[in-house]
Amino acid sequence: MRCAFVVRLEPKSSLPDELEGWVEEVDSGKECRFHSKDQLILFLQECRQAQLAGGPDAPASARDPDYRG
Repeated sequence: MRCAFVVRLEPKSSLPDELEGWVEEVDSGKECRFHSKDQLILFLQECRQAQLAGGPDAPASARDPDYRG
């Protein structure tokens, strides 16, 4: 599953002001604890950039255009 994330919000989070929780990129297994929406968005952007660049942390589907997994 490409570009899929699991996001868990802390019960004390009040949207949209105090967003806290945990996020994991499904393809790479990278995880991040965030304490603001800006931190969450930054993590998502970094993961997307890694996928587009086809770097070593990018999933096989991003590194190899012929990947059919």
